[in-house]
Amino acid sequence: MTRIPHDDRRQLIRFQVTVPARYRILSRTGSGQYVDSVQVYEKGSSPGGVGGTAAWEDALTRNLGVGGLCLRADTELKVGTELEVELDMRPKADPVLLEARVAWVHKSEALKSWLVGIEYMELRDKAREALAGYAAEYVMDEAKKDPAKGAQPSKP
Repeated sequence: MTRIPHDDRRQLIRFQVTVPARYRILSRTGSGQYVDSVQVYEKGSSPGGVGGTAAWEDALTRNLGVGGLCLRADTELKVGTELEVELDMRPKADPVLLEARVAWVHKSEALKSWLVGIEYMELRDKAREALAGYAAEYVMDEAKKDPAKGAQPSKP
């Protein structure tokens, strides 16, 4: 498992790619409990996932990288909220489950949704490998489409 150093996160490349995703809130209280809008769970006592969970919400990525991603969500999330995020990268890779934190939120009137900046809290080796492999395949696919242009990473 690797923690992403704060200073390095925004230096990592993100690719403009839409991947089906879903997330659920894992907001921690100071007592080691997880809270959702309905119930409080003792850490590890809720069904499935990393800890206590709210319902899964569907979303799409707007960009994706090994340091974080941007989600397009129908619901406003608060900065600092801890999430469990699942990225469905099939057929290129198995779905990836990530522990993450909301870094920023922006309402997009044009998209009629919320853009949510997500930073990974911890990235397990398997998830890192899947994300890196997906990014490499994405670059190759984009280069095949337009060899002169190649993949265009988003600016940090």
